[in-house]
Amino acid sequence: MLTRDSVPAMHPALQRLVNANTALENAQRALELAQDQRRQAALALIEIEDEDQRWQAAIFAYREFGHGLSLALAEAATGLPGKKAQSRFLVRAGRKSYQPKGHGSDAGMHIPEPMSEWPAPDQLERDVISSHIAHGEPYWVDRGLGWGRLRVDLQPDQARTYLEDATGAMAARVGLTREEFVEWLSTEGFVRCSGVTMKGAPCKAGVKGLSGQMAIGPWKAAKDRGGYCATHGG
Repeated sequence: MLTRDSVPAMHPALQRLVNANTALENAQRALELAQDQRRQAALALIEIEDEDQRWQAAIFAYREFGHGLSLALAEAATGLPGKKAQSRFLVRAGRKSYQPKGHGSDAGMHIPEPMSEWPAPDQLERDVISSHIAHGEPYWVDRGLGWGRLRVDLQPDQARTYLEDATGAMAARVGLTREEFVEWLSTEGFVRCSGVTMKGAPCKAGVKGLSGQMAIGPWKAAKDRGGYCATHGG
């Protein structure tokens, strides 16, 4: 049986594998440590004495990078333990709507309307962006859309534009016109038929053979190709 000590001259290929495995183990330990540090930092938001500021900070963190942190952020924001904190927090964060006891869980889910503009940054996010600009650092926009996710970095000049016109800045950053970006958002990544109705209005049906919720690159390519729904000859 081979062991690390019993192989006097390990083949370079095997050595690379051993080194890669060691690097992976170290990275996993570092990740576990970082995740624990992040959770502790989330819980520490309870140190913000002003209740409105504490809630604003917790909701901002939840929306921007809150995957796996909802319970810690909820406990920090509410001062309550466990599921009681999480339920109250998700209602205020807009992920659930209030429901009296005895109602089914499906009735309490909040179904957001399609976005027609990119949300303007709130005051807390504006402060964070301004700090990045002042230090000449890119600012990462990372937002879940309910049907997908968009994550892009904004260089300082782009971030300045984002503060004044979030929709325009995001459109330019992803290589779309403002109108195209708004269409991508409002249709939830759906490519509309190129035909018109009998009244002369643009058809709102989808191009036959294409699914919705497309990422920007494939959506733009499909939109440029055009196409028709089944009614208009697709």
